[in-house]
Amino acid sequence: MHVRIPLPFDAAEPIEYLTFGRKSWLLFRVWLLQVVILFFEVQILRSVHPSIERALGSLEVVQLYLVISLVALLVLASFARRMGRLTFAASFRHPLHVGLSVFGYLGMAGSLVLPVVSLTGVPPAVADGVDAVDVALVSLVTTTLAALLIVEFYALFDLEDYPSKREIRTTTRGWVRALDWCEEPDGTRRKRERYEEFRQRTDDLSALLEYAATAEGRELGGDFEDWVADYQQQSLLSQEAIVRGDTRNQRLQDQHRSLQDLVDRFERISEM
Repeated sequence: MHVRIPLPFDAAEPIEYLTFGRKSWLLFRVWLLQVVILFFEVQILRSVHPSIERALGSLEVVQLYLVISLVALLVLASFARRMGRLTFAASFRHPLHVGLSVFGYLGMAGSLVLPVVSLTGVPPAVADGVDAVDVALVSLVTTTLAALLIVEFYALFDLEDYPSKREIRTTTRGWVRALDWCEEPDGTRRKRERYEEFRQRTDDLSALLEYAATAEGRELGGDFEDWVADYQQQSLLSQEAIVRGDTRNQRLQDQHRSLQDLVDRFERISEM
């Protein structure tokens, strides 16, 4: 197995910035639903916006719309980060990936907002001039729609039998901690029990990684299965040498480096 060079983030398939490895048709269904919601939302804004502007004044309206837009943007970023933590991809916990997901959802929302707003006459046509109120209004509609998109998509996660954030963190941490079985005194009951616990946690982690849906997660699962297959073919003494890294055998040293790479990747998942 090759040893990966750790990077602050890894390239993901473009659709994964929006789906986080989940089924694309679920997101498409949410997107279609927003077409109807957006049409009625714009119609309501078209009716109430002039009254709000007369009551508060242009500057206050701009400030109000921008504050609501900022709140919606924070909700969007929060759920993007939350969904990233439900994957087996450490890179999706990186701020850059969260930012790319946020821009992706804003783009999806914008692809709906611009045509609908243009057709319904909110805000005024560009030919009539676009002022700060118009910009703030479009910002409000776009960010709130993007936030609704990601919240509704997150709500659909329950339709798929994926492990929870807690289960991912507990299982990966449990496996890493069980590696200390070799630190117990030789020939003791405690060492046998800890070794059996490590084997059980290895099986649990293998089962959990079957749910990996992102490209990075599937790569991690494949690397783990390759390492486990090689590891289980070794004698107990060789297995202990692999875990400790205390060996001059080149093949066992390679397996130890692969193990350390896996540990680093699992720790990135469980700690972020």
